[in-house]
Amino acid sequence: MSIESLEKLLEERLLPTSLIEVADEKIVVCSGAYDAGDVVSESTTAGTPWLFRNVVRENGGAGRIHDALVLAQTTAIASVFSMFLHKARPTCALNDDAANTAFILADKDIAVVRIDFTACDDVGTGMSESTATPSTYGKLPKTFVCNPHSRDLYGVMAIHNAVDLADNTILRVILWIEQL
Repeated sequence: MSIESLEKLLEERLLPTSLIEVADEKIVVCSGAYDAGDVVSESTTAGTPWLFRNVVRENGGAGRIHDALVLAQTTAIASVFSMFLHKARPTCALNDDAANTAFILADKDIAVVRIDFTACDDVGTGMSESTATPSTYGKLPKTFVCNPHSRDLYGVMAIHNAVDLADNTILRVILWIEQL
């Protein structure tokens, strides 16, 4: 056994896994209703991927997504969202209100998982929300390995149903990740 292998083994035994919470938030700007299958982002001309920073301990590290939550500022929207996670910046459509193209062939080597959320709902006048857990159909848990020079995951949010969200609606996605 090499010294590097022994060091790694000792580190794995001495440093237990840890559960962390990471989040990203966007103010969506769609002026009008989303069509089913549209990207949900912050700009119709310069959209960027959702960014979940430092999801693993070191560049190229591994993790396991256990749970995910989407919060929408608007009440009673009944939206159904999917988050397409990548281990590098994707090349698919990123602009708000554009037809979703994730996962695309060009991104096949960076695709991690599509997390499906059930329809958002709320009780009372709070934010609409939906969760994906191991006990739901959301495709969790999911183990992943980051790119060798990164600790981040990138996401593309798509909406399944035609919905008219209010302009400047705040969307927040939270991931609970076990760092391996």
